[in-house]
Amino acid sequence: MTTYYTSDQHWDHKNIIIYTQRIYVNVEEMNKALIDNHNAIVKSEDTTYHLGDFSMSPKIVPDILKQLNGSHILIAGNHDKCHPANKKNKNQDDSVKEYISYGFKEVHLELMQDIPGIGLVKLNHLPYNDPNFDDKRYSHLKPKPSGEKYLFHGHVHTTWKKRGNMINLGVDQWNYKPVSIQQIIEFLNE
Repeated sequence: MTTYYTSDQHWDHKNIIIYTQRIYVNVEEMNKALIDNHNAIVKSEDTTYHLGDFSMSPKIVPDILKQLNGSHILIAGNHDKCHPANKKNKNQDDSVKEYISYGFKEVHLELMQDIPGIGLVKLNHLPYNDPNFDDKRYSHLKPKPSGEKYLFHGHVHTTWKKRGNMINLGVDQWNYKPVSIQQIIEFLNE
């Protein structure tokens, strides 16, 4: 069993192709490529942590999840309906239940993990507040350092892959594929 991390797939979101200059012609091509990339490496016994912005439209989530190998845990992002920053989120508990009914094994806003070979890691969609990063949106929801060695996050797309102890695991930085713990260890040792 292997654990993978990924973020910011933005399934079915045509503007993300323009915003991040993705290599795809349209959302159908992007969705198919992301599914194929996922299934080429993630096996049925594996677990993938999705670090937010799975899809801006909750309607597509069950259909996409059915096509992806493995089990899935969501760390909600601002575009996921179950995130407190999302205007569609009227009731946090109901939204989380909805995402679990779609096929996520678990849904969290933040999670801590002690990963062998890496150490204590915080999982959150958002990066820390950073005075050198212009995006001040969601400042009140951004994680605060609490003794972890690294923060695994998404949200910043192409802005950085690693900044200090923040590791951006968004698909735009990782060849549109989930990233294994071993790949992250190798990246940190480069």
